[in-house]
Amino acid sequence: MKYLLFVVLLVFAGCGPQTKTIQENKNNKEAILIENKESEQKKDVVLSKQSLIQGVWAENEDGNALFNIEKDSLYYLESQNKPLYYNLIGDTLFVYGDVLTKFYIVKLNKDSLWFKTNFYDEITKLYKRKFPHMQK
Repeated sequence: MKYLLFVVLLVFAGCGPQTKTIQENKNNKEAILIENKESEQKKDVVLSKQSLIQGVWAENEDGNALFNIEKDSLYYLESQNKPLYYNLIGDTLFVYGDVLTKFYIVKLNKDSLWFKTNFYDEITKLYKRKFPHMQK
C-alpha cells in the first residue's frame, strides 16, 4: 500500500509542473510570434520609406530637380554627376559625400519630402517631380 501511495503521489507531482511548462511554452510561442510580427512590420516600414524616397525631388512639382534618388545612390543633378551613397535609418537619411550630411526627415510620403539637415535648421520642402510622358 505504501508503494501504491508513493506511485500515486509521484504521478501527481509529475503532472503539476508539466501543465505549467505547457502554459509557459504557449506564452513563449505567442511572444515569439508577436516579436516576429513586429519585426516584419518594421521591415515593411523601412521598405516603404525606401520606396517612397526613390525619385526626382524639386522645390515644386514643375521646378528644376535638385537631386535624384535611385536604389542606393543620390545624384545632385546640377553640381556633380557622381553618385553619393546614402543610408536611411529611421527618420534620418545619411548621405556620404565629401562631408557626411544628415537629413532629418520631418515628412515623407509619395509626393513630399520635408527635412532639416545637420547644417541648416529650417525645414526644406521638396516635392517629387512627376513626368506624365513617362508614366504608364
